[in-house]
Amino acid sequence: MARLTKLQIKMRKTLAKASSKQLKTWKKDAILREVLDTLLGDENTVAISSVTKKDVADVLGVDLTARLATADDEGINWNITEAVKFDASPAFMSHYQDLKKFYHADSEPMTRAYLDAYLLEVLRNLAEDTAQSLKVFGEIAVACTANGKTLNGFGDWFLGYGEKGDSLLKNVSLLGEAKEISVDISSEQALCQVFSYMLIVHRIRKEEGKAHARVYGFITNRRRWLFLMVDDNGDLKKTQEFAEAVQQDTILANLRFIFSSAQQSSPSTTPSSSLESLTPPTQSESLEYGNMEIACVHNSLATDDTEDEEGEESEEEEEEEK
Repeated sequence: MARLTKLQIKMRKTLAKASSKQLKTWKKDAILREVLDTLLGDENTVAISSVTKKDVADVLGVDLTARLATADDEGINWNITEAVKFDASPAFMSHYQDLKKFYHADSEPMTRAYLDAYLLEVLRNLAEDTAQSLKVFGEIAVACTANGKTLNGFGDWFLGYGEKGDSLLKNVSLLGEAKEISVDISSEQALCQVFSYMLIVHRIRKEEGKAHARVYGFITNRRRWLFLMVDDNGDLKKTQEFAEAVQQDTILANLRFIFSSAQQSSPSTTPSSSLESLTPPTQSESLEYGNMEIACVHNSLATDDTEDEEGEESEEEEEEEK
């Protein structure tokens, strides 16, 4: 697969947030359709933000039906019994109270602000027990193609090792998604989105020969949290929902558990997960599972290289003037 330009990465990041209905409406205009086809590929490209269980089955060969069940306890098959509760730091509690006081949590950006506080608290707590350096990265471009269809998107959070620009999905073992407070985090659309990212990362890790291909995940609208896992064998796990109002200590404990487990799944000191010097920002791989051939693409983390972008824009303007 061809290397993506910075412009394509930026535009795909923006377009990945659009719904399938919006994309269809825009494509009714001939000029917009040509632009979108150039940026997104052909009409069989599906934004992961609006992916369905059929899309997941078509591209990734996984049936999500069992995990999408919501009646009573159907679909729930993971109880995190190993999580150990810990006392939240005074700094976290103070910051959290300030967020509640000054932030109106009615949008995804507001949910992200709350989530950042949780992630920092867990990472600080985890750092006390280990010398390993876990880092949270944002919005890695992810694409996977099979059977003439492509899933394309940008996840919110990825946990792994390395520095910005040299950490690819093979070094990631945990990811998370934030939603608006009104979104049902157990809805089919929300779960299909997160499981899609997790399954793609799992397959890349498996192809890379990681000792543990498992991938952990979570999804939250701030008020409620859900924890997920794709285990080493590719089986999907899902917990019950946890309510922040009465289960904040459990949420913190569960976050710490999956962060710690993700760290152990991808220790930076082992040969199977050591970082390699990769110059190209995009690497294409062909992954075979059963009778399916899947081409997955994982881009290095997007950098805010303003100087380069301005240079590119200046060149484009000069061409237009000519």
